[in-house]
Amino acid sequence: MPEHAILKYLKERRLAEFGPEVEPKKPGPVVTISREYGCPGFTLAEKLAGTLSRKTLADGSRGEWKAVNREILKEAADHFELPESLVNEIYRRAHPVHPLVDLFRSLPGNPMPGDVKIKKKVADIVLKMATDGRYVIVGRGGAMLARNIPDSLHIQLYAPVAWRLDRVMERDKVSKEEALRRIQSVDQERVFLRKFLSGETPTTDFFDVAFNCATVSVAQIESATIDLLYSKHILQSK
Repeated sequence: MPEHAILKYLKERRLAEFGPEVEPKKPGPVVTISREYGCPGFTLAEKLAGTLSRKTLADGSRGEWKAVNREILKEAADHFELPESLVNEIYRRAHPVHPLVDLFRSLPGNPMPGDVKIKKKVADIVLKMATDGRYVIVGRGGAMLARNIPDSLHIQLYAPVAWRLDRVMERDKVSKEEALRRIQSVDQERVFLRKFLSGETPTTDFFDVAFNCATVSVAQIESATIDLLYSKHILQSK
């Protein structure tokens, strides 16, 4: 699979930061979770992080795992000294502004960074976490950015729209019409982001395994994920 421009950019950033003579540690391990809107991605991530913190890696080490999602946006917002809500809005934008407007925003002295600059910063944070290891990353294009890390597992969560509608209505206390609007809008944003990060139309090839949340519980998905991490020799054999 050809290397996309943004991944090349991020690797060059890492090289400039650490230098060619520094022997980097083995990247990972990392688990990424991609989900359709309404699927319990962060609930699963928190459970996995707690369980993995009690497990031993294949190299014999132990350490705390962290589930992250909004923390990534907060770090990017702190970097740009902008409200997290604004960074989130720009990052999620499925239809970027005109390239000339984006270029103007990125000029020195302009307080508002452009769309691409914010997306690159968020991607840089995600890749750094994936490389550092012991993270369960929810969304943010994690599967696209960390797909070349050997000690990684990339999960996709999906469910029928009817199942997601009920869950979003109950969770967000909104009408069926509003729940459907949110599902369609966020799903579209996530497809755009994956395409932006990977340079191609996203397919299931980016994921190692997919679970239907309408038929498989969070506990069952967690158990299956742990078994996969054993079979991939990311966790030390039982």
